[in-house]
Amino acid sequence: MAWFGCAEAVTEAVEAKCGEPFWACIKILAIGFGVDHAKAAEIMPLCTNIVGLAVWVTDLLRLPTLREKTPRRLSLNLRLAALSALSCPSISPDFSWPLFSKVSHLEFVDPWEDCGSCVGWESITNLTHLGYMFDLEREKISQNAELVSHVSHVLKACHSLQVFVLMNRGHANNASEDQEMRIFEDPRAVLMVRPLDKRKRWETQWYGVRDFWSEAEEIVRLQRELSLRSFMDPRCRNPFQVILVPE
Repeated sequence: MAWFGCAEAVTEAVEAKCGEPFWACIKILAIGFGVDHAKAAEIMPLCTNIVGLAVWVTDLLRLPTLREKTPRRLSLNLRLAALSALSCPSISPDFSWPLFSKVSHLEFVDPWEDCGSCVGWESITNLTHLGYMFDLEREKISQNAELVSHVSHVLKACHSLQVFVLMNRGHANNASEDQEMRIFEDPRAVLMVRPLDKRKRWETQWYGVRDFWSEAEEIVRLQRELSLRSFMDPRCRNPFQVILVPE
């Protein structure tokens, strides 16, 4: 994995004038807050074989070379992207960009409100896994009509979507979260309590071990079974599950 988490690391690679074979080997790239816009602009054209891309630094949606990447897994700081878009409306996130054309796993590391204005979900035809952040301690899901409407719309619009994870920043209360997730009436909707921080979430999924996506998939499978059982026998309860991730 290539982790360009600090300006020094990026500077070293660029200033060492590493050749094309070196950059072609980089398939997983995470650009953290230590990398400025100028350095990111230097390395994006060099990385031609990206399959996993995490962008947590501001202004990068200004880069055509970023929008032209076609990763399969993508993690975005949409709040910073939105701040950039304020000064240049034409670069607001657009799901018709090549950037989203092959994405199967998409995670937004911001509060869900920064994702709520996104439109065009129908155009992300390969999307199977989607993750949002949500603070259940601040507000209940059922009391946020805008969130419920948005999540319901995405679930209907993305026919390929298999897992929609709301990653709760707050603490777990199994009974209340169980009730909260039922509002969507869709087994693909999963609430994960206290997930790992974004860097750990990002890195773990590439190590071939059980990660938060695979945990969510297991919960969706169980919920589908319970949903079918409930359909066959109305006396059966159809709870929506909560994943408890150790700190």
